[in-house]
Amino acid sequence: WLKQASGFSVQMTAPKMPGERPEPMGLAEDNSESVQEESGEACTESAADEMSSTTRASFPSVAEDGPVPDEKSVASLAAACSPSVALTKGHSSRGSRGAFLLPAAIAAVTALCLGYDAGVMSGAIGPIRYDFGLTDLQEGILMGCINLMAAPGALLGGKLADWLGRVPSIAGTAATLTVGPLLVACSRDFVLLFIGRLITGVGVGLAFVIAPLYAAEVAPPEVRAGIVSLSEILVNLGVLLGYASALVLEIKSLSPTAAWHLITGFAALPAALTLLCSYWLPESPRWLVQVGRRAEAEAVLRQVYGSADAATGEALAAIEVGLAQEAQEARWLDILCPSTVTRRMILAGLGTAFYQQASGSEAIVYYTPTILAGFGIESEKDRNIGTVLIGTAKLSGALVGAFFLDLVGRRPGVVASCMGVASCMVGLALFQNSGIPAVGLALLCLYMLFFEVGLAPAAFVLGTESYPLALRAKSLSLGMFTTRFLSGLVTVVFPALVHAISLTACFGLFAAVAGSGVLWAILCVPETKGLSLEEVVRLFEQPIWRAGKVVPKGEPPSRTATGWSKRRSWLPSDDERLSLKA
Repeated sequence: WLKQASGFSVQMTAPKMPGERPEPMGLAEDNSESVQEESGEACTESAADEMSSTTRASFPSVAEDGPVPDEKSVASLAAACSPSVALTKGHSSRGSRGAFLLPAAIAAVTALCLGYDAGVMSGAIGPIRYDFGLTDLQEGILMGCINLMAAPGALLGGKLADWLGRVPSIAGTAATLTVGPLLVACSRDFVLLFIGRLITGVGVGLAFVIAPLYAAEVAPPEVRAGIVSLSEILVNLGVLLGYASALVLEIKSLSPTAAWHLITGFAALPAALTLLCSYWLPESPRWLVQVGRRAEAEAVLRQVYGSADAATGEALAAIEVGLAQEAQEARWLDILCPSTVTRRMILAGLGTAFYQQASGSEAIVYYTPTILAGFGIESEKDRNIGTVLIGTAKLSGALVGAFFLDLVGRRPGVVASCMGVASCMVGLALFQNSGIPAVGLALLCLYMLFFEVGLAPAAFVLGTESYPLALRAKSLSLGMFTTRFLSGLVTVVFPALVHAISLTACFGLFAAVAGSGVLWAILCVPETKGLSLEEVVRLFEQPIWRAGKVVPKGEPPSRTATGWSKRRSWLPSDDERLSLKA
């Protein structure tokens, strides 16, 4: 078990004389057995000494009924037991890491397409509705089908990336996001327009998963968080650019029909750039190790770490430890039929995804001009300018939201966000017929600020923190499916709902949902600020409203408590225990 956790089977290195570069045994072609006999014994002996001391420090009693080691302990144990770490202490690896910032950033650019589509359709839907004579239901389907198609795409994105590889999947996603908008821009009837939107929706779902996955695996470690966060910022920047592009509709020399064809086609440009650059993108080293192409993974990592062989070996060992941990992943049955502890985790993580979309954010993003018209803004140009101001507020909130939850805490941040969103919806319902445009515009901007500082980032933050490693991947996929499906559902039914019960009643309905989110956050969202992932998981062993931020004493939660160890035990086998004791 220790060999598997520390990567000894692939990462053992033979000691050399001072000044010589260590040679990985697994890659030696000549005299590999003699190297292991002559120098492997010394290496193993020193590693065993270090391993025994680390084992005593990390696991005081690994016995028949001993505690289950947590992820953090295993990671530290693997790092301490790897001989390459001892050889590289104090070593500062300097490689061509800057060369990998561009591939990660190019992959993140696909996020622009997601936001741009939402922003541009809010302005283009007016001329499109006039040209094709759309009904309320057809308008809702045309606007919402992209997110309904994105829901299954988000579930399949990870599988596609594992099957084809990260770079081919990015190229396929970029091709889809290029073809879809071009079909929309070239459409002359509703059928072709609808097909183009469906294809774009598939690309959106894939991009939600594949682009951040590739960026996280390829970006240098010191900038990984920033590159992944860049995707969320680019989504909101795309919304703002989509709102701004609607101003093209005001150009006198262009007919409204030609203008909406032009601005919807702009969405293909970032995707086409990514597709053209995909030929030069390096493959993810993590995927290469996963499919057994270790030599190619080592070559990619050497480009990241330069000539630092030991740092490259350390990175390979970390990848192999991560893949070994993922082998303990739970099944869908463990999530769909959860235990009590797992149910509390799902209420926190999946609940955030629900309230993020059920509070009406997508309805406002897609139908901003319609809402502004209800507040008495008659001019189409003035409505488009108002949407640009709302998009600016949304982008500003996204920039602040990256730090807000870390500053005030998860639970207070989500509670404040739900209260602010509910208050703005109540204000929109009360002043909807007042005929005061400035009030409606101010309330919509405040709504976007409250939403982006709390509910928007919380879906990812709590979705990541609330689950142990074995449940995390499938739970995040389920959360992504929930957000996309609810987004599409709200967008589809909103026009018909407004026609049936009025815009004021819709605002009241969204306010009630957001208000219930305050109670949900108090009862189901734990305060995880400043806690390790292992401590966060322990919070769910008792009701959240009772636990607060007090971490229950004792060992990390057993895998039986989370409901999936009955089939997959994470404890070492009897033979491995005897070997460890020896």
